[in-house]
Amino acid sequence: MKLAVPLVGWKLKFDRRMFATLLGVLFYTAGILLFLSFTRKGGVLIILHDELTYRFGGASLLIPIFLLLAGSHFFQTKKLKFITYNVTIGFLLLCVSLMGVLKTGQFGQMMWLNLISDFSLPGAIILLFVTFLVGLIFFFNTSLDIIILFVVTVFNHIVSFFSEKFFGKAL
Repeated sequence: MKLAVPLVGWKLKFDRRMFATLLGVLFYTAGILLFLSFTRKGGVLIILHDELTYRFGGASLLIPIFLLLAGSHFFQTKKLKFITYNVTIGFLLLCVSLMGVLKTGQFGQMMWLNLISDFSLPGAIILLFVTFLVGLIFFFNTSLDIIILFVVTVFNHIVSFFSEKFFGKAL
């Protein structure tokens, strides 16, 4: 199927797969450029880095990863699948919830203040925690009971490690 794009009096016709590939290359290029901006070398890259850290704070490192994840969807065919949609959606939800809880950057602070004013402090914390859990469920393509079991297992290992370290025996 062709996609027609009017451009100053003439029509350019793109094949859908070619258009998707072009979008994927643009997403990958943006992600790579944002990663390179962390080197802080080059005028444009410094401006990109400053803007990225102003808007997203410490979570700015996650934005290029998200662009690479999103860009990989444009290269998929029936035979070749890089990544599934649930991974990208889960990663986005994890990023949003972490930005809100940690209040990183302008977006994180704005999100936190809006949630506090709309839902109160406990409501904002619950909403961001649920968003984080849903993000984990999507990202790992698993269920809530598996995530809870994992958290309990890790917690038990941490407690037994510190109890052996400080008390000489496991609890």
